[in-house]
Amino acid sequence: MKHLYLLGLLCVAGHAGAEDWVLKTSTDSMTDTITKEATISAPTGESLTLLRRSDGSVWGYFRPANGQMFSAGDHLIVRVDKNKPIELNGKLEELMARVGKKMEVWDWNPTLIATRIWHGKVSDGCGIIQQLYNGQTMIVRNHPNESTYRDTTYTLGGNREALLQALDVDINACPPPKPQSAAPGK
Repeated sequence: MKHLYLLGLLCVAGHAGAEDWVLKTSTDSMTDTITKEATISAPTGESLTLLRRSDGSVWGYFRPANGQMFSAGDHLIVRVDKNKPIELNGKLEELMARVGKKMEVWDWNPTLIATRIWHGKVSDGCGIIQQLYNGQTMIVRNHPNESTYRDTTYTLGGNREALLQALDVDINACPPPKPQSAAPGK
């Protein structure tokens, strides 16, 4: 009996820290539109939900842990493994508004930041989706105020197929990622 208990502990410990993508499918009661989303949560309570919108783009919905809030105008920096960090903010939307073109790529409220993270065209490259599928760790940084930042680390564990199902992506059809150039001086 003691051996079974130790084996159980080893199985749990071997999986500790790795978060699984969870697939959720829902149907709108008015339009019968089916929506699929993939969610991953950090042990500290933060979560990231990805879904494909009707225009084909993929949006990420970042939620802080219970009781925490995003500050007004907060932005996020996302890095998967050692890939180049990606800043997610409303600057593109503001720029497009200045030139007279409405482009929705950002939404903020104190308990949620939603942003377009991928254009959705496999033929143009899968970018961060490919990184999330192949990656081991994702860090999301936000700035609760101007003098501090908070990092949330997600260990990208199992059920990666839920990510592909939610976004309707064939990862094998994605072109190979372009090599990232080294930082100056390296």
